[in-house]
Amino acid sequence: NQESKTKRIGNTAKILGHFQKYLKWGYYPTFTLGEPYDIFREKLVNVVDKVIFEDISSFYSLKTDNLDALKKILYFFSTSTPGSINVNKLAKNLQKDHTTVAGYLQMLKDTGLLRFLLTSGHGHAVVRNAEKMYLDNTNLLYAINETVGKKTLTGVLRELFVIQSLENAGLKVFYSKTGDVACEGNIFEIGGKSKGDRQIRKTSHAYLVKDDILFGARNTIPLYLFGFLS
Repeated sequence: NQESKTKRIGNTAKILGHFQKYLKWGYYPTFTLGEPYDIFREKLVNVVDKVIFEDISSFYSLKTDNLDALKKILYFFSTSTPGSINVNKLAKNLQKDHTTVAGYLQMLKDTGLLRFLLTSGHGHAVVRNAEKMYLDNTNLLYAINETVGKKTLTGVLRELFVIQSLENAGLKVFYSKTGDVACEGNIFEIGGKSKGDRQIRKTSHAYLVKDDILFGARNTIPLYLFGFLS
């Protein structure tokens, strides 16, 4: 029923501007404090450090050099395209073995800092079943990228928003070879307002998810609408 919903919601004044702000600054309830973004970002990065150097440290009894590796992995994921990550290559760069790094990735997922996009509906949320890996949410992605002086990748941002919105609504999301993600028998191809449907044209129950548009159509859904799922 997205066409009728966007006819109503899409007329909200400055909704796309509000949406862009949400991607950067609205995921956590602390945005209601009305603090400047720089303070919000600093607090968020401090929370990440606390999770790694206090929570993970005490729960898994890891040494400091291992905790540093966890932080490097998280920062690496924030600045990379999800499909380009190779665990073996990552292990080599960190001078750790594959099993150790796979364990670190699982820790970051279990503590809510990473999301795994799995290859099928039959596997558990473990590294070997993950086709792509993302930071947990778009605010975290922005915060870490700005901390290291990197530009947030728009394609990653859009994919992550759709995945976090679907999963936070209690739905299971998987990697799709046809589009970007699959959910509940539907395929979603995600992009900007000029994105074409060539890749999904011959696929049933397939939809284009477009950024920077206000209103939907038969097989086109505005990106911002996914934010209303949860």
